[in-house]
Amino acid sequence: MLKRAVYLLAALLVLPVFLTPNYPAAPGSTRAEEKDIVIDHFYGGDKTKVLNLTRSHYYSTEAKLPIPNNSTIHNATFQITGLPNELGEYPEWIKLDVGDDGSMDWMFRSRGYGSFGNQTVFSDDLSEKRVELSSPGFSSDVKFLLPKNATIDSATLTVEGVRNIITVTKRWSTSWSYYPFYGSYLSSVRFQTLFPRSAINHEGCIDKIYFNAVNFPSNPRYSNFRVYLANTSKSTLSSTFSNNYDDDPVLVYSVSNFFPTNQNGWIPIDIKDKFYFNNTKNLLVEIRWSGDNGRNIVLGSQYSYGSRYSIYAPSASASTGSTLYYRYNFKIDFLGDYPHNPTVDIGDDGERELALSGKFNTTQVLDIKSTLTDLLQNLPVSKEDDYGNAMVEIPINLTSTTQGAFILKNLQVHYTYIATVWKTDRGTLPGVLRSLVPVWPNEGTTIIPINVTIGGAGKVWLGSVWIPLTLPNYPPSFTPIPSNFTLYEDTRVERLINLSLYTGDDLDPPTDLLYLVNYNSEAGKVSVFITDRYYLGVDATLTPNWNGVVRVKVSATDSGGKYAFSNVFTITVIPVNDEPVATDREFDEIIFDEDGAAITLTLDPHGGGYFTDVEGDRLYYHLEPLTENASDYLSWSLSAGVDNTTVVTFSPKPDKNTDESGPILFRIWADDDEEFNLPENPYKDLKVSIEGVPDPPVWGEIPPLEVNEDSGEVKWFDLKDVIFDPDTPFESLDITLISVSTTLVEVSIVNGSEVRFRPSANFYGDGTATFRARDEENAAEATGEFHILPVNDPPAVAITTPHDGATISGTYTIVGSSSDVDGVVELIEVRIDQGSWISQGVSGRNPWTYTVDTTQLPDGVHTIWARAYDGEDFSQPVSVRVIVQNEGGGGGGGTPPTVTIKAPKNGDEIYGTFVIYGSASDDRGVVAVQIKIGNGPWINASLNETQWTYKWVTTLLPGSSEREIPVTITVRSFDGELYSEPVSVRVFVNNYDTDKDGLPNEWEKNNGLNPFNPIDAQEDTDGDGYTNEEEYKANTDPQDPLSRPRGAEKKQLPWLWIIIGVVAVLAMLGAVLFLTRKGGKSEEGEEEPKRKKKEKKKKKEKEEEKDEGDRGPISPLGAAAAPLAAQPL
Repeated sequence: MLKRAVYLLAALLVLPVFLTPNYPAAPGSTRAEEKDIVIDHFYGGDKTKVLNLTRSHYYSTEAKLPIPNNSTIHNATFQITGLPNELGEYPEWIKLDVGDDGSMDWMFRSRGYGSFGNQTVFSDDLSEKRVELSSPGFSSDVKFLLPKNATIDSATLTVEGVRNIITVTKRWSTSWSYYPFYGSYLSSVRFQTLFPRSAINHEGCIDKIYFNAVNFPSNPRYSNFRVYLANTSKSTLSSTFSNNYDDDPVLVYSVSNFFPTNQNGWIPIDIKDKFYFNNTKNLLVEIRWSGDNGRNIVLGSQYSYGSRYSIYAPSASASTGSTLYYRYNFKIDFLGDYPHNPTVDIGDDGERELALSGKFNTTQVLDIKSTLTDLLQNLPVSKEDDYGNAMVEIPINLTSTTQGAFILKNLQVHYTYIATVWKTDRGTLPGVLRSLVPVWPNEGTTIIPINVTIGGAGKVWLGSVWIPLTLPNYPPSFTPIPSNFTLYEDTRVERLINLSLYTGDDLDPPTDLLYLVNYNSEAGKVSVFITDRYYLGVDATLTPNWNGVVRVKVSATDSGGKYAFSNVFTITVIPVNDEPVATDREFDEIIFDEDGAAITLTLDPHGGGYFTDVEGDRLYYHLEPLTENASDYLSWSLSAGVDNTTVVTFSPKPDKNTDESGPILFRIWADDDEEFNLPENPYKDLKVSIEGVPDPPVWGEIPPLEVNEDSGEVKWFDLKDVIFDPDTPFESLDITLISVSTTLVEVSIVNGSEVRFRPSANFYGDGTATFRARDEENAAEATGEFHILPVNDPPAVAITTPHDGATISGTYTIVGSSSDVDGVVELIEVRIDQGSWISQGVSGRNPWTYTVDTTQLPDGVHTIWARAYDGEDFSQPVSVRVIVQNEGGGGGGGTPPTVTIKAPKNGDEIYGTFVIYGSASDDRGVVAVQIKIGNGPWINASLNETQWTYKWVTTLLPGSSEREIPVTITVRSFDGELYSEPVSVRVFVNNYDTDKDGLPNEWEKNNGLNPFNPIDAQEDTDGDGYTNEEEYKANTDPQDPLSRPRGAEKKQLPWLWIIIGVVAVLAMLGAVLFLTRKGGKSEEGEEEPKRKKKEKKKKKEKEEEKDEGDRGPISPLGAAAAPLAAQPL
C-alpha cells in the first residue's frame, strides 16, 4: 500500500500543467503582454503540497496561494487527491475552505463516497450488505460509487453464501399494557412467557427472537442476562417455573453486560441457530437477568383474561412466581436455505465475476480491478456533484436458483482520482479568489490559505496550480499640458496636440490609451475632438469669424479600465483676415472672330458681383489659362485701370480659331492682398472662343525637277510639304492635277500626297505641271517646272534570216535590221561562232545583209552573231544557231542517227497535258531531237543523252474540247551532220468527254464532277432523284436539290439504275486497266500502271522498267519547247 502511494505521489509531482481543464475565462479587456502571468505554485514556491492529517490533527492551512493585490484574475484551478498514510489509511470527507474564512468551498463528501482513493462502502454508506432471496431469482439492490475519471489500482470484494431469514411476527395488539412493576427497581427477575404454536406456524432453526420494546431507560445495562428456550405442551403456565417444561430448557443466550437496543420498536436477542423449533408444541421462553442502574426493562403486552400466558418472580433464582394474564407481541427469525448455483455480475453488464454450481455456503474473494476499469470507461456518469466530481454508480447483480442469502463485505477499491477544484459553493474558484484579493491598496500580495479538513486520517495532495492573471493595473498619469497651442479662426486642425506626449501608464503605451474630451468651454462655437487615437483636434469653423480662448480638459483610460484627468489647459483661436469668396455669378463667355480685334474685361476692385469680401477690402486678381496650348490661339495681359480696377486684355493670333478644339478656359483668382495663395484663393472660370473665318489653301514653292532621259518613274515632291490650309486638314483638301505642258510626260498623285513623274521613252526637254487645291469654300493653284536632260540610247539590231535552227548550205545571205531612237546606226558587225567581229561585207543598215560561204565551215551547228554601233554605244549582240550541211562537207559522211517514240502508241487516245517521250541513238552522239505536231514546225524536244521528252498541252489544240481529233506526231534526231529518218504515230486527242459518260469535261469540272470517272453520270449528287446526266440534259444544277427538270417530281432510283451503276463500276475498272496498259500521265497526275507480265524473266522486267522510267515529269508551264539555239551542242 505504501509503495503504491509513493508511486502516486511521484506522478503527481511531475503532473504537467496542461492537464488542467480549460475552464471559461473571466471577462476582461486585452492586456499588455508583459502584464499577463500565470501563478503555478503555492506560497513559498512549492509546486505541490502533501498534507499528512490524523484524527487528532485533521485539518491544515499549510497550502496557501500568493495573489498580487489589485490583479485581474482570469481563471483559477488547482488539483487535489487522497493518498494513504503510513498505516494505509485514506482521508475521508475532504473539505476545502479557500481563504479559511469559515465558508466551505469544495468537498469530496457525500453518501457512498467512501475514502478519497479507497472505496470501502456501498452506496448507502454501509460496509457490509446482506441480500435476502426468499425465492429463486435475482437482486441488483447493492451498488457502490466510483469517480468517473478514476484509475483503478486494485479492487477486491468478498461474497459469502448464507441461509436466508424467514421472519414470523405476531402482534396481538398495538394498545400496550405494562408490567405491574413498571418503574420499580428489582435486583433481578425470572420471567417466562408462552408463544403458542398456532401463532408461530413454522418449523426450523431460530436465529433471533424479538420482544416488543415499549419503554426502557436510557443507556440500560443488565448483568448476567440469560435466555432459555424449550418446547412445551402447556397452553397455560403454572406458577411453578419448572412445571412448565416438557423438555429441558436450552440456554441460547448469555451475556455478562447486556445493552438492549431498540430496532424499530423491537429488542433483538441473537440465538444464532442454537435451538430448533419443530412446530409440534408451544414455545416457552425464559429470561433471567439482574437489574440495571435504576429501572427494569418494560415490555409491552396485551391484557387477556381466562388463561395464564406469563409467569415472573422478582428473583432470578426463584422456583415459584406469579402468573400473569398478559400476552406478549413477538417476532422470530428462522434460518432458511443457502443459495444454489449462484452468480455475481459486477456492473450488470452480462460479464459474471462469479458463477458456481450447487449449494453456496462458502466465502469467495473476487478480484474486480479489470472489471471496474472497463466499467468506468463504458458506464455513463450517474451524478455530478456541485463541485465537478462526476461519479459512476456500479450495480451488483446477484442470482440464485433457490432461496438463500448473500453477504457482501470487505469492499476494497484502491484508485487514483485527481480532482480539479474550480466549482465551489460560492460559484467558481476564480470568483472566490477575486473576492479575497483586495482592490486597494494597489501594492503587495495577498496570501490566501486553503483550509483542508478531513474525516479520519490520511494524506491529501494539492498541486497543478493554474491562475492566469494580469498584474495590478494603475491609472494613467498626466504631465501638465501647456496652454501655448493656437490655431487661426475659421480653420480646422486635425492634429493640434499629441496627447501621448503628456501621458504615461504601467499597462499600455501612451499611444494605446483611450482619450476623451471631458470639458470644452466653447462647445457651441468650437469643436474639440480626438482623432487618430491620441491626437487632439480643433475645428474653429463652426462659427464663422469666431476667435478667442477655449478651455479644455481631457481624460486617458487604459485597457484595464483605469483612467486619469489632465489639467485644464487653453487653446487660442487667433483672428485672421478673411479671404474673399466667390459668388454664384459666372462670367459671360468672350467670343472673337478669327483675326479679330482685341477685347478687354474690366474687373471691379470690390468683386463686381463675382467675388465678395466680408471686410470690404480691395480685391486683386490673378489670371492663368487652364487650356494647355492657350498661347497658340491668343495672348493676354493684366493691367491697372482707373479707380483700382483691373483690366484683362485678350488678343487673338492670326489664322487661329477654336472651332475644332473648343473654348479656351481661363481661371481668375481673387485675393484681398497681392500675395496670392494659389490655388487656395477663390476663383471663377472664364471661357474664350475664337470663331473661325474660312481661309484658302496656301501653296509653297514647288521644287523644280531635273531628270535624265529614259530615267523611268520618279518621285517629284510631296504635296504635304508645299501646301497648307489654316482651316482644313490636309487630308480633307481636294488636290488635283490641272494640266501638263506636254503629253510625252505622265504626272500622277499617288497615296494622297506623293507626286510621281514618268517621261515617255527617248523624250527630253522642259515643261510645267499645274495643280489645284480646294477646301470647302476656296481654291488655289500652283505650277511646277521639270527638265528632262538628253541621254544617248544604244542602237538595236536583229537577224531576220535564217531563223534559229535553220539548215543552210553553200553560199548563204544573212539578212537583218537595225535602228537607233536618237540617232543613226553607223556600223553593223557580224561574227561566226567565236570568231572576230567584222564589218567588211555588211551592206546596208536597215535592212542589212551579209553573205557567208558555208562550205568553208564544217557541217554541224554554228552560231551567227550581229551587233550595231551608233557612234557612242554598241547594241546588245543577237544570235541564231544554224545547221550547216553541205554534200561532202565537214566530217566526210557517217551513219545517220535513229529515233523512237515510246509514248504515245499508234491509236492511243490522249487528253490534257501529255508527255511524249522516247529515245535516240547515234555512234557519234545525238545533238538534237525535233518534234512536229501535225503540219506544224519542227520544235526542239528536251534531250538528256539518249532520252528525249516533249510536254504537249493538248487542250491548246483547236476543237479538241468539242470533238475527238486525229493528230500525227513526227519525230527526228540530228547528230550534227545527219538527220535520222522521221518516225510518226497517229493519236486521237479527246478533251471533250474523256470518260465517255456523255458529260463534257468542262461541264463536269464546273459542276464538281470528275471528268475521268465514267459512272458519275448515273449518280445523283444532290439527292433530288435525278441523275447527273438527266440534270445535264435538262440544264439544271446537279449540286442543288431544288434545281431539277421543269415540271418533274422527285423520284426514287429504281433497281434497274442500281444494276446499271454496278455495271458502270465494272466498266470503269476495265477502263482504268486499259489506260494502265496505255502508259503516260494525265493532267491530274494519275499515273497509269506499268505493263507487266509475271511470266517474263527478271532481266526483261528490268529493261522494261528502265524504258518506262525514261519519261520526263509533267510541267504546268505548257508544251512549248526551247528553240534549237538555246540547246547545248
